[in-house]
Amino acid sequence: MKKNILLALLSLMPLLSSAKISPEEIKLGSENPEGVVSYVGALTNKQSLAFTYAKQWVSKTFNNYKAVVQLEDNDNYKIVLKGNSLIFQKNTKETFANTETSGRLYYTVTIDVKEGKFRIKFEDMSVKRNIHFSSSLIQTSDINDSFTFSEIETKLDDPTTPKGLKEDIVEFPLSAKNSIAGLINSLEDALNLNDVF
Repeated sequence: MKKNILLALLSLMPLLSSAKISPEEIKLGSENPEGVVSYVGALTNKQSLAFTYAKQWVSKTFNNYKAVVQLEDNDNYKIVLKGNSLIFQKNTKETFANTETSGRLYYTVTIDVKEGKFRIKFEDMSVKRNIHFSSSLIQTSDINDSFTFSEIETKLDDPTTPKGLKEDIVEFPLSAKNSIAGLINSLEDALNLNDVF
């Protein structure tokens, strides 16, 4: 009987160790006045191996390790980086002009690796919107602006906010939550990689 219970518990271990965070669990704006998203997950690999995998994850996720890493502390198994992710893109084509609108989520990420667990923390988050106009009739131009998630909420609630701005930024919070959850889950998978060679 005890052997059967132990086998049942062991068969559940992969499910328990591969818990994923969903975008709905990410809190932004007024739900998170501090503006910090922190996630602690379990590690199946040893601390030193998981930290090596964390560095590989940064390289693969952000393409240029040296450009994004602000701090690499090998003694304390910590990496701090400044990164950004594309979270919104819309193209509008009209007779004489094209408009490309994009939103990029900017953040500072701290990854701490301990024996048996890790933490990833997002801070200093903002979304930068870029609108690029191009036309054969007029000179191309760009509009750039930046918003915190609290500012996005304020602008969405303000009846004087231009309709075009509202149409763009209404997408930003959910898109950011999807991006953050995706980054957390991909890091957790990378740190727990079983890469036997």
